[in-house]
Amino acid sequence: MDNEFYTDKWVKFGIRELDDLFRPIRGEKTGIPRGSSVILTGDMGTGKTTFLMQFLKEGIEEKEKGILVSLEESPYNLLRDYCHWEFDGGTLVDVLKNGRLTIIDGTSLVKRVPLSVQMERVIELYYPQYKENARIMSEEILKAWEENMEFNCGGVFHIKGDQELPKIPIMIAKTLRKLIPVSEGFEVETYREKKSKEEKFRVCIDSLTSFLSHGMAQESKRDSYIAEEIRRTIVELRANLEVSNATTLFTVEAMPTESAETGFTTAWRNIENFVARGVIQLGYHGYGKGDLVRYLRIIKMRGVGHSTTKYAFEITNKEIKWIGELI
Repeated sequence: MDNEFYTDKWVKFGIRELDDLFRPIRGEKTGIPRGSSVILTGDMGTGKTTFLMQFLKEGIEEKEKGILVSLEESPYNLLRDYCHWEFDGGTLVDVLKNGRLTIIDGTSLVKRVPLSVQMERVIELYYPQYKENARIMSEEILKAWEENMEFNCGGVFHIKGDQELPKIPIMIAKTLRKLIPVSEGFEVETYREKKSKEEKFRVCIDSLTSFLSHGMAQESKRDSYIAEEIRRTIVELRANLEVSNATTLFTVEAMPTESAETGFTTAWRNIENFVARGVIQLGYHGYGKGDLVRYLRIIKMRGVGHSTTKYAFEITNKEIKWIGELI
């Protein structure tokens, strides 16, 4: 592998204080190694999805393409919750329309409100300048829905509606393989030239807990087979994304523990061992009067040095605001 390409290419979150916590070998760059798979773990409400959006936002500003696989938040909620964020001078709708960000929707199959209605409603309320586009988008989505088709409309990619719930993760993995070309060949002479021409991708999967849960919801022999297939799908998906030089964040639900080492455990035991090259922990720190502050800590990151100190941050309606070392 081209060592110069690997060691000189780092992926940033776009929060200077956070990026500075990573210490590459040469010291002149900050961020995590491109092509890594990283778990972002934390309890409910600690800011996991918001950090994914910050990660994608920074990628868009660096002219990279972003893909968000959403198994927990519907496109409606994402468009509503991040309507005040600026993505390289535009709105969330702008980067969805121009193809710089794609949402793979894994929630609409289990919701009663059709995706077409969700999209039209949220755009009319929070993006009134796109009201006409919302109507057209809604009609296109509804037509594809009725015909039981895959579709990519307005930056939201929907999988076929006839899929059983346990098979959704497998269909999502197939969709990602369609959207991200896998590198072919590793000839030494052409490697650097090929990589310089390739599009760079950031992929966020929210959440890996739901990804696994869909395949493990039943106890029959058939469903046990599907669960094992989904585990294999995750490993293959990670490998394919790394070969494509895509940098991936997975969110995982975590439960607080009394462990002095990490203070958390993932909802799926040892999941970080077979998926991630890095683990970033999000959590709440409580003070005497009952006040809570969100914090971040880097637990593991292969290929790069890093701090293990806890750092406080807060979430506003427009950004993640860094506070500093937790006192």
